[in-house]
Parts: sequence; C-alpha cells; structure tokens
Amino acid sequence: MLHGGLLFTTGDGTYGGLYSPGDSIDTTYEVTLPAGASVELARLNVYYTWHYEKDSCPAMEVSITNEFGTYVVPLDRDYNDIKCQHPGVAWVFPWGNYVYNLTDYIQGNGTYTVTVKRTGGPSFCIAAPGIEVLYKDETKPLIEYWINEGADVLIGGRRGDGGHLSLEECINNATFPGNVDAGKVEKATLGVVSPWGGAGWTPGMTNYLFFNDVVLGRGVYHGYSETYSEAIGGISMHIGSTGAQVGVNLSDVTDYLQASNNRVGQGDDGDNMMPCNAFLVVEYGEEPPPTAFMIYGWVNDSTGAPVLNPNVTITNLNTAEVFIVETNASSNYYQVLTTSENVNAGNVLHFYASDNGNKTEFNHTITQEEMDTGGFEQNITVAPDTTPPASITNLHNTSYALTYITWSWTNPADADFNYTMVYLNGTCVTNTSYPFYNATGLNPDTAYEIGTRTVDRAGNVNLSWVNHSARTAPGVQGVCGDVTGDGKVRMSDGRLIYRNQTYPGMYPVDEWAADVTGDGKVRMSDGRQIYQNQTYPGMYPLTCK
Repeated sequence: MLHGGLLFTTGDGTYGGLYSPGDSIDTTYEVTLPAGASVELARLNVYYTWHYEKDSCPAMEVSITNEFGTYVVPLDRDYNDIKCQHPGVAWVFPWGNYVYNLTDYIQGNGTYTVTVKRTGGPSFCIAAPGIEVLYKDETKPLIEYWINEGADVLIGGRRGDGGHLSLEECINNATFPGNVDAGKVEKATLGVVSPWGGAGWTPGMTNYLFFNDVVLGRGVYHGYSETYSEAIGGISMHIGSTGAQVGVNLSDVTDYLQASNNRVGQGDDGDNMMPCNAFLVVEYGEEPPPTAFMIYGWVNDSTGAPVLNPNVTITNLNTAEVFIVETNASSNYYQVLTTSENVNAGNVLHFYASDNGNKTEFNHTITQEEMDTGGFEQNITVAPDTTPPASITNLHNTSYALTYITWSWTNPADADFNYTMVYLNGTCVTNTSYPFYNATGLNPDTAYEIGTRTVDRAGNVNLSWVNHSARTAPGVQGVCGDVTGDGKVRMSDGRLIYRNQTYPGMYPVDEWAADVTGDGKVRMSDGRQIYQNQTYPGMYPLTCK
C-alpha cells in the first residue's frame, strides 16, 4: 500500500505494421504526474497481432528515449496466445503482449519516446503500446493496488472465423488475490485494457464487463478509434489518438467490492479482443492524526496556600489508563500531556490529589468542546482528610493445620489506603498492607478470632470491625518432616521451609513437622536437614519433639 495512484496511457500511439526487418514504430508519451510525486513502477505493454507464422512469436527490439539518452530495454515477460484451431477458423496466427520494465527510465514528468523495431522473423502488427505508471504521492489517499497482465485472444458471438464459440466460452477472468479491509474502504476503481476491444464492426457483435459476477456493462470499451481520457479514484487512463485500436474501461466498483479475492471478467460476444491488463485500486479512509490534549492546573490547600510538588493521580475510568502527571518541587503547578488517542468526549477522569494528610478526589467528564480546544484547566484544592478508608472484604481462613492459621482478604480500593490493623483474640499483633495474615505458634484444636480495622495515609481509622473465627487442627502428630501435609517426606518439604524463612508470612508450615532438628524453632537448617535426609537415607535422621 502507498499514498498515490496509477496512470495508464498509450501516448500518441497508433496501430501499425512492421512488414520488413528493420521497420520500426515510434510512440511518444507525455507523462504528467502530480507535483512532488515519485515513480514506483513503470511497465510497457507491446500488444501484437498478425504474426504470420504459427510456430513462433515476433522478433522485436524495444528502446526508450528520455532526457538522458536512448536505451534498449530487455524483455521482462511475454504472453502469447492463438485462436482455437478448429476446422473453418480463419486467420489463425499468434497474438500477444510483450512486457518491459521501464522503471529505471521513467522517473518523473517528461517526454518519453518508445521505439518498437522488428529485428527479423515474419511480419507482425502492433496496437498502440500502453504504459502503466504507479506513483507515490503523500498528498493522495492511501491505496492498495493490484496490477494484472497477460494476453488472452477472445472471439465469441458464434463467429465462424473464431470457431463458433459463444459468449460463455469467451470470458477471461482475472483474480485480484488477497484481502481488503472492507471497513475502511472509501472507493474502489477497476481499470481494464483489451486491445482491439470496442471495434464492433458487425451489428450485434459486442463485449461485456463483469466484476464479481456483476455485469458492469455491455459495449463498454473506449479508445479503439477515438481519443479517451478519464480519471476515477486512484486510476487515470488516456488514449491519445484515434488509431490506437486499444479498448479501455474505467469503472467505480465500490458497491461490488468483496472482502477477498475480487475478480474481473471480460467477455467477448463477437468483438474479437485480447484482454491484457486489469487494475484494481482500493482507496482507504484514514483517521486524522492524533491531536495534543493537555490537562493542567494548580494545587492549593484549604487556606489557599500552594501545595508544592503536589501528588496528583488522574485515571481514565473508561480505559483504566493512569496518566503520567508532571510536577515540580518548586511549584504547585501540574500537567498531563496526552493525545486524542487516549481520551475522547464522554470519558470520565478520576482525579486524586493529596499532601501531608490533606486530600481530595473527584470525577470530571470530558466535553466535546474540551476535545476541540485540546484540553482543559482543572485547579485542585486539597483539604484535611477526615474520611477513613473502607473495610477489608472477603475475610476467610485458607488453612487447617496444628499450629497456625492463615487468613486472607481483599484490601479496600481507596486510593489512600495504607494498612490493616490485625488483632488476634483482641490483641493487636501487626499492621500489614498485604491481603493476608499468618498466625503461628498456636495450640492445636483451639479457636482463634482475627479482628481487623483499616487505616489510610492520613491516619484515619475505620472503627468498624471485620472479624473471623477459625480453629486449628486437632493435636494429632503427623509425620516428622512432612511439612506440606501430604503424608510423606520429600524434597518439596525442604523447599517449603526455605520459602517460609525467606518470605515470612507467605508460606506457612506445620511448625511441629518443620522443626526436624528438635531445637524448638523452625530455621533454614531444618530445610537442609530434610534435603540431606532425602539425599543420604539413614545418615541424617529427622527428630520432631
């Protein structure tokens, strides 16, 4: 894909014969592209017919003259065809399309002359050679393009000189493979080239054009014996003489575009044409580039004094994005620099600001006017915080062991939540910001109650209690060293002791089973003892008291 378009032109070319070796035909092209455009691809199509030998194809040399000189261009591709060899078929000679890459020689606007010279072999004739130029221009829409080329002689209409073939037997189909981003399509343009199409010498003899099995028209080719210039969407086509004998058609196919593998059909119903080129250019609409959006203001306390280097958090509640707020140690000014990619009219922004026990929080809904002006000013006043945080929720016991109980919960969502005060049987045992507490050193088969209160950064205490009672397991000793409680001693029991000692409170253990050295405490050495016990059976016994 690129920003640009496609030009097809036959210049001032006309149909002509190359009857003797050394004969040549010149065609001049005035290539005019938009200012600032650059050429991405240029290809020449030499359409030939009446090659008077069935078993060979034309011998020709092609050269191009530009402002720097004249260059012989090597053949890139050749496409050759012949009428069906049915009894009664007349004028059975090769037809075709010789294609040359001119990209190195056509690099912009200018006058270019193409010379087709017969170098030997039987005589042949050519229609006006066609040049297609794909160009890049950043001021043009974004396009996706397909360029198909070939040669397929068609002669339907039940003509005797063509083998009495019907229209249905004389349809050339060309597929534009791949997918189209249908949701972003602004326009789709189809261009086709069929030398000798549109002659219509005999009444009733005509041609048809199809796109995705939709009939676009009948007798639709222009340029066989008339000049023709038209531009639709990203394609422009130009036939510059009345003797080109090249039929072209340009159609808007936006309404018939499929999401994948679009197909053009060119049908002959007695016209006797040779489809050679098919172009599809799809234009995509592009979203405008994001625009800057700024949120800014000044933070003061309730007395009007400036809050230097304020702590401000702004969250887009529609997207959950937390914006980076810029502040300065010597100022009470803050700002957020973002773009229209991150905010939209109707988005709700949550503001939270705090400083030394003062705070405030509120929501602001972005308006379309603010989007249009690129932001808004939001001054903030922080006041003494007297509102405690919410309580914890979902308090529950997650263990069942002899000597410990682990409780877990969900911390409150308050932005200024600081910690939870934890009480065990009415005695304050710890303050924690983690959503769990592990009570150790407990007696077996005993009930314990945890009590909790939450505290915010300003020191406000939620006086509501959230409590829960749980009981330790009955005092039946298990297997010494079986820290995980699965009934067996394994290396994993030693690993659990290591984690218990490394991350206190996060990995609870059965303290009786974990104290394998019998010294009354759980230590790293107990984990090592289990490792050695498992590595050297019988050499390192486990002793639990």
